[in-house]
Amino acid sequence: SGLTGWRDDEAEQRLHDAARLISASLTIRDQQDTGWREGLRRAAELLEWLSHDELNVDNVPTKLLAASAYQIAGYPARSTGLLDHSREQGEESRILRSLLKADFRSLLRALVVPDDFENHFISEGHKMFCSPRIRRSM
Repeated sequence: SGLTGWRDDEAEQRLHDAARLISASLTIRDQQDTGWREGLRRAAELLEWLSHDELNVDNVPTKLLAASAYQIAGYPARSTGLLDHSREQGEESRILRSLLKADFRSLLRALVVPDDFENHFISEGHKMFCSPRIRRSM
């Protein structure tokens, strides 16, 4: 299964390559040297490529990692574009996606308002008190 000519261990090797690129790029940045953004961008491209369903059989959050690397490297549009096409679910990834996309309204909503907002209230008084405040802040 997978891509033609692809060995089973290649995805893991590319994941390690991306990790090494990120580490080296951040070391270069810490030394106030130039060229660190290119290494991060290349790591993000590797991670994005590894997020393909046939390659990511272990469900590593490679799209979130790629989006993070793009964001740090100074490519916010690439980060947002990748996340807009992400199918990863879960509260944690919803929060991270909102943060990486700089969508602070959605981030606040994900952090404060439960998914089952209407069933969240323990009494009518609680609903009357919280509901207008939460909705106004959104």
